[in-house]
Amino acid sequence: MPLSITSSEQTGSNLSRTSDARVLDELAQLIADQQIKPGDKLPPERTLTEQLSVGRSTIREALTRWEALGMVERRQGSGTYLITPIEPASPHVPIALKVEAESLIRTIEVRKVLECEAIALAAINRSEEQMDEIRECWRTLKSAHEKYGPSHDEDVEFHSAIMRASGNPLFNQIVNQLQEAMRVVYTRKPLGNEHIGDTSFPLHYDLLLALEAKDPNAARQIIKNIIEITENEVREFLK
Repeated sequence: MPLSITSSEQTGSNLSRTSDARVLDELAQLIADQQIKPGDKLPPERTLTEQLSVGRSTIREALTRWEALGMVERRQGSGTYLITPIEPASPHVPIALKVEAESLIRTIEVRKVLECEAIALAAINRSEEQMDEIRECWRTLKSAHEKYGPSHDEDVEFHSAIMRASGNPLFNQIVNQLQEAMRVVYTRKPLGNEHIGDTSFPLHYDLLLALEAKDPNAARQIIKNIIEITENEVREFLK
């Protein structure tokens, strides 16, 4: 899976490689500065051209590329909406998930490989301050789960705190994008079920204990089990 969409040669873009990368990076920064979240509408193309000091065709080129990657959605007569989180200075990962068993399962498999190794690193590298943050995220997740059931935002923050403790910020950026893209698919047909993976919740406390013990092997196995519960449930839904 390519980690960059800045190569004009790969996409047949008529933009130069340098200007292409600049526009995409500046657009990502604008989204962050304006705190635009998945589901939010982006500013109109005319506004973007003024804010980024580029031509309208350049903005359309960038948005067309992101649309092809499943990162934004253009709705006729309404505007352009953000689909996946986009962070400045991070790889613009082409997460163009389709609601099909093969693509969804493959995405889960990618997340499993990345997160297993990231969590093993976190178990080795985490500081006491980072462990305190992970514990606090766990308490917040546990409280939200007891009150409301499936708690996506709190779950993402728990996993993000662990990813940050790995020592490599790319793990957090990429896994977050994968999680959000998968969540979008979970809540659409044919799945339409935000409870997918909820039965793995008790294992999150076991993961916390493995991190406290600085046991990378246990941490790796537990997150593997957590993700495989989700994977198996998705396979059942998509039969």
